[in-house]
Amino acid sequence: MQKMYQLQAIIDNIFNNLHLDNCHELKKQWQRLCVMKLFMEHVVIDHEGDLLKFATRLDKYSDKIKDYRGPQVLKFVSTLLIAVEDVVMKEIGDKTKQVSIRESCWNFFVDVLLNFCDSDNKE
Repeated sequence: MQKMYQLQAIIDNIFNNLHLDNCHELKKQWQRLCVMKLFMEHVVIDHEGDLLKFATRLDKYSDKIKDYRGPQVLKFVSTLLIAVEDVVMKEIGDKTKQVSIRESCWNFFVDVLLNFCDSDNKE
């Protein structure tokens, strides 16, 4: 995963130096893909049967985010994770599994926060 973050910085630098009309859209799609990858790694892989439907929801709504470096991505991720928690509390009775899913969601949230909202340390 560390390599992905290093690649993100390199790709950000490349995009910032390009002079293409659709450069912003390319960068946005890359960031969208990175958020999806983080969600899959942290949440879905270990809890696939219960939470795969949220990957579809993430993909459906993430294209509406205009800037992944702003507060909009945090609001979106928070809303998604609240929905995940509601499902976990209602549909999953195993307390150990509930705790595991919550930890996975928290790790995903922290990764998004560090990699997409802390732009002061990125450039």
